[in-house]
Amino acid sequence: MTLIDPKAWRTEKEVGLGSTTEELMKAHGKPSVIDPIVAQDYRWVIAGDNPRTARPELGKTVWVYGRVGNDLRIAEFGIRNGKVVWIFLSHNE
Repeated sequence: MTLIDPKAWRTEKEVGLGSTTEELMKAHGKPSVIDPIVAQDYRWVIAGDNPRTARPELGKTVWVYGRVGNDLRIAEFGIRNGKVVWIFLSHNE
């Protein structure tokens, strides 16, 4: 079995875990929305999460790309200390 380092995963514009917000902005432009992470927000990102556990690793904000018109694609980037700490991609039909 070969393990793949998650830091090697990248969007088609070369943004991945550990990328800076400057790199994210340069690659993908201004986000549609910047959401603060408050209390239990975005806990669903971690499968099997225990809601009684603190999750500072989720970051302070989420940069959202999408949610525009009828386009069902969305990309969300969790940001902590100016860096991408998680990525969620979806394309619903």
